[in-house]
Amino acid sequence: MSLFDRIDQDPDVFFLTRQSCSENDASISLCHNLISKFNSSNGGYRIIKLDSYYDTIKFAKPPKAPDCLIIIERNGRFEIIVVELKDVSKPANLKPLSEIREKFDVVARFIEKDFPHVFIADDIVYERLENWLVVAGFDLSKAKGLFVDALAGKGLVRVGGLTAPIQVKSSGTEIC
Repeated sequence: MSLFDRIDQDPDVFFLTRQSCSENDASISLCHNLISKFNSSNGGYRIIKLDSYYDTIKFAKPPKAPDCLIIIERNGRFEIIVVELKDVSKPANLKPLSEIREKFDVVARFIEKDFPHVFIADDIVYERLENWLVVAGFDLSKAKGLFVDALAGKGLVRVGGLTAPIQVKSSGTEIC
């Protein structure tokens, strides 16, 4: 069974799937080529709204989670893009960075502990991990160096045997 079949057949995970990853004015977009392959045997994607899972009555004290887990299939291998969306009027409102960093660590719990029967199998190969902090509301180019340096100092995020730093992106960044 393919990973996307597992996602679509698990009621708890399927309930979290969305067509987009956006919140207020912060968003990412998917290129037409990727959208056209949504249910294709040649690839596709799924967007999972992670924070919706942890913001339920199942958790007395829910962990902070990023907004979206995007899984892309290319030639039978999978890429993971973790997205935290922030719509803030000024860079100071992005702090504390430790809380932002903490959200990305929850993805490993979701994949490896909460839903290993969906995301872990011998035939599921994760090839790439990216962690994005997507920001709207101010000119990111004026503050980007500060945030990139500060987030890089928080270390790498590990998910599914892969590691990657958190990258700061502008709202509207396209995944292709």
